[in-house]
Amino acid sequence: MKNLYFLLFILSSLFTSNLMADNGHCSMNASFKYPQANGHYKQGKSIYIKVEPQKYQDIAYMELYVDGKIIRKETNYPYEWARSNSGGDHQLRNLKPGQHHIKVKIKTRCGQTTYQTRKIYVDRPDFGGHKPNPGNCQTESWFKYPKNKGTYNYGKPVYVRVDTKKYQNIAYMECYVDGKVIRKETNYPYEWAKGSGNSDSRLRRLSRGYHNIKVKIVDKCGKVHYEQSQIKVQ
Repeated sequence: MKNLYFLLFILSSLFTSNLMADNGHCSMNASFKYPQANGHYKQGKSIYIKVEPQKYQDIAYMELYVDGKIIRKETNYPYEWARSNSGGDHQLRNLKPGQHHIKVKIKTRCGQTTYQTRKIYVDRPDFGGHKPNPGNCQTESWFKYPKNKGTYNYGKPVYVRVDTKKYQNIAYMECYVDGKVIRKETNYPYEWAKGSGNSDSRLRRLSRGYHNIKVKIVDKCGKVHYEQSQIKVQ
């Protein structure tokens, strides 16, 4: 009998809530918890968004837009996007440097619509602790090792080194093998799989066949360059 009374109480509460909504007594008040207004974020950092309503019971859904493009509709509390350790909302994880406009459309169960907006900035990466230099950086670079179209024996580490005319102009270099990143190197000399250590293990156990080695070079002027070398492991 107690369970029956409790069930009736819940149904009565839901009916009252829906009746209030039908009569237009919904709270539209809501505010951004994240991100901060005019906040600055580093490129590559996910932009977590959360909007707190005054009464989540009155909300039918919230819909997020970034720069006029829809991200996703959220129908349940908490109303959040690009939450840490979750998938989806990829647009919020790869925003380009510059100013971005965030808008959330809020629809209540009474049929009312309101909007909350916020402006944020995505900054360019930290170029090795240096601010981007508006001038011209001399970044002539070349593979010292391995030689293009060189041949290596299976099981032998493939030592990679890229020399540059002016290392002072380099923010960092990042090595890739067959499209997969090995490691970022922020200090001169720019080298990978040196000696008999355990670092850069992928370069120490390349399979037989042809492999493409690419190094991404980011200078302190904010420009990106690439050098490539193709080798054969037999």
